[in-house]
Amino acid sequence: MCSLCAALGGSRYWTDAAGRAAFARGGRPVTLRQERSRRVALLNAVLAGAGLSVADWGGNSYVVKNAAGRSANVYSLTAIWNEADALAEAPADPLDPVLVAALAGLPGRTGGA
Repeated sequence: MCSLCAALGGSRYWTDAAGRAAFARGGRPVTLRQERSRRVALLNAVLAGAGLSVADWGGNSYVVKNAAGRSANVYSLTAIWNEADALAEAPADPLDPVLVAALAGLPGRTGGA
């Protein structure tokens, strides 16, 4: 897909909760901005150990960046993981016990696992 088509709406994914009644909090639908903000925070928590950061770019894509300043603009969560592997100094392990414990302590986490 060309980058213009992706920027005009190709970034919606089947897992997106924004605007869907089933994911309403207290009767209020989750907004795209809220969802993307939370997603970026979680991505940054997961990828920080690999020396990477993620930023939302205009609500349509994400920028994955390493400490050396290399970056990639991607349009989906799947692409984030591909670029993370390419940009990281060391592979990120999402099952690392230290990472799992840190994620469990993030604000907004609801009990049970």
